[in-house]
Amino acid sequence: MQRMIEHIRYPLITLAVLGLFCLPLVFDVQDFYLRFQPSMVDVNRQALNKLEPEVLFVGNSMVYDNIDLETFRDNVSSKTFTITSAGARPSFWYLVLKNLVITIQNKPKLVIIPFRDAEWMETKIARFGRYKKSLDIMSKHNEPLLKKLTYNESPLGIVSGILTFRQENIHYDIEGYLYNYVVNELLDDVAEVKQCAYPNGCERPRTISGQIRRVIYCTFSPKDNYRYSDECAGFERPDAVDFNQAVENSYLPEIIKIAQENNIILLLVRMKAAEDLVPNTQPPSLKKYIKDFSEYLEANKIAFIDFSDEAALTKYHYKDINAHLTQEGSKLLTHLLAERIKEQKLLDR
Repeated sequence: MQRMIEHIRYPLITLAVLGLFCLPLVFDVQDFYLRFQPSMVDVNRQALNKLEPEVLFVGNSMVYDNIDLETFRDNVSSKTFTITSAGARPSFWYLVLKNLVITIQNKPKLVIIPFRDAEWMETKIARFGRYKKSLDIMSKHNEPLLKKLTYNESPLGIVSGILTFRQENIHYDIEGYLYNYVVNELLDDVAEVKQCAYPNGCERPRTISGQIRRVIYCTFSPKDNYRYSDECAGFERPDAVDFNQAVENSYLPEIIKIAQENNIILLLVRMKAAEDLVPNTQPPSLKKYIKDFSEYLEANKIAFIDFSDEAALTKYHYKDINAHLTQEGSKLLTHLLAERIKEQKLLDR
């Protein structure tokens, strides 16, 4: 008996360790399938029915960080509201329009979706963890398009996606801790000169904390995240996908169809990325993508505004390197957006 225990002890220990490692994955896979939360959709629907919005912004931080609602309401429509989720991608935007916006009694006249570069073709981004919870809230019992475009892998592919998501979030957790604690709590107290809101706004960081920020951006951020290219030498913006090949496997055609069938004017707004502060940083593939994208929208009679070359937005209007604006920057951008909407007479159609 003792000898038998000796023989199986190490295999049992190995299995136990593997089990502990795999247990979270098992729960994630079980939690993978969309869980409809009708109570949340009903709450949002009831709120929108009472508000009767004329204009509705749908999106991610490009809305709640870059659009100044007070300025927009003063210049365009007092009945303007937002539906956002941090880091959301077209999968979320599609669900909001399909399951919420077109179900309210008085549908908005204009829906505005701000975005960055080629986000419209990102069907497999922001789909696990907290992102999935946002999708759950806006999903129905059966979402065939979501399963086709966003969750169409085998179980092994799903596990791989979960592992990738967790690895990326470890980078952000480390960066966030170091940035918030080491930089803000410890070093800013001894900085003699205030660091510019956008790191490149000072040509080179002028404080200890600013220099530490640069090290953190370059060391702890995922190396395939081109949003850090201006801070880290050698990082380049990746090539964009071929729009004409990718569009039919995206949410864009269905979102356009939903808007048009419900007489909703759809306005897509491309934001100015931090990289666009430096001239000629867009790779040829991205320029071609945007050209094909704009031609597709024009053919489908969808309004499009591109702020990527907007000279009025300078490095001093950015609070970080992820295209998020300062309060002054968001007010400026909102004024520019209001002017473009009036020029195109979108609310007069």
